[in-house]
Amino acid sequence: MIDASKYFDLNIFWKIAQEEGKVNQKTKDLAINCLVDILNRQNQQIFENYLSKADFFNFALQNLERDQSVYMSLQFIQQLLLTYQLESL
Repeated sequence: MIDASKYFDLNIFWKIAQEEGKVNQKTKDLAINCLVDILNRQNQQIFENYLSKADFFNFALQNLERDQSVYMSLQFIQQLLLTYQLESL
């Protein structure tokens, strides 16, 4: 088993992609793509202590409810729905 404490939290990708982030849109898009890619590999045991696809999906829905990071949240939800079957969320 890999020592997860030596690695950063997946939230770093989420935080970068938020509107409040001080990065350009290309970097925000890259952060979302990386997060979706990592979540795709989450079936491996090394990710068992991290937040799940459903957690991040809920974060995106919360953003939409608050009218925050709307573009990024819609983009993220779209990528999740295109990448995963609905039952797997």
